[in-house]
Amino acid sequence: MRTVKMKIYLSIVIANYNYGRFLSTALDSVISQCEEPVFREDGRAVLPVSDGAVELIVVDGASTDNSVEVIHRYSRYISWWVSEKDKGQSDAFNKGFAHAKGMLLTWLNADDFMVPRSVEKVIKCMQQYPGVEWFAGGSLSVNDKLEVIKCTEARPMHRSRANKGNCNVYAASSFFSKRLLSAVGGVNIDFHYHMDTLLWLQFYFDLKQMYINLPGYYFVARIHPDAKVNGVWEYNKPIPPRSIEERRFIVTHYPSERINKWRQIFSRDILYLCRSFFDTCRFRGEKYERIKSLLR
Repeated sequence: MRTVKMKIYLSIVIANYNYGRFLSTALDSVISQCEEPVFREDGRAVLPVSDGAVELIVVDGASTDNSVEVIHRYSRYISWWVSEKDKGQSDAFNKGFAHAKGMLLTWLNADDFMVPRSVEKVIKCMQQYPGVEWFAGGSLSVNDKLEVIKCTEARPMHRSRANKGNCNVYAASSFFSKRLLSAVGGVNIDFHYHMDTLLWLQFYFDLKQMYINLPGYYFVARIHPDAKVNGVWEYNKPIPPRSIEERRFIVTHYPSERINKWRQIFSRDILYLCRSFFDTCRFRGEKYERIKSLLR
C-alpha cells in the first residue's frame, strides 16, 4: 500500500439514513472530481485533487435498506465511515466532523450531490484567500426527476443584512473551519430541521465571522416527497411542530427581520439576483445531467 503526505483541503461528511437509493449519486459527485485514492501515513484513504486532497466521510444511522452495502462498495474512497444508531442528522454531522482532518469542512445530505468542479473551485479560493475560515457558494434545486427548479447564486455577505438575521447561506455550499465549528460547540443536536440556519447565525453573531462568497454553484438539493425540509414546502405537507419550535427559538435568540424585496432588487446584490434569475429561466425544467457542464 502506497502512503503519501498530503494536505487535506476539504473534509466532506455525508449523513445517511435509509437513503441507499440516493447515496451512490452523492458519493460519485465527489469522487468524480478527484483522482484515484491514495493512503496517508495514518492509513486513511484520501482523494487527490490539485496539490492536495479531499477526504470523504460517511455517517450512517444504522440504515435498514441497502445503504451499508453501498458504503462497502465505495469503501476504498472513504476516509472513515460508521453505521450505528445516532440522535439524528446533527449528531451524525458532529460524529463525522470529529474525524475530519481537512482545513475546511462541509456536509452533504445523502439525497443531494455536488456540482462538477466545485471542489477545485473551493480549493482555488482557499489559496486565493489564505486564512479565511468561511466560504459560501451557490446552489441548485432539482425535482425527483432531476429537472432543474431553481438556481441561487451566493451573494456577498453585508453586515446591514446579516444584522437582521439574513445570512443567505445554503447548507452544503458552505465551507467552514473546524475551529469555527468547535467554538460554537458543534452542530446543535437538539435541532433536526434548521440546524444550518442556527450555525450560520452563531458564526456571525457569536464569533463575528463573515463569509466570502464563491462564484458559481456548488451543490444540488434534490426535492422529493421524502425530503425532510424541502419536501414539506414543495409537496404541501404539514409543517412538523419541531420545525416550528426551532424557528421560534432562532427568532427569539437572534435578530430576524424580513428584508424589503424592492430594497434587495436595488441593492448592491442586483448582479447576483439577476444571474440567479436568468440561470433559473435558462435551466428550469431541463435535466440536470444535460446542463451540468454549462454551470459556472
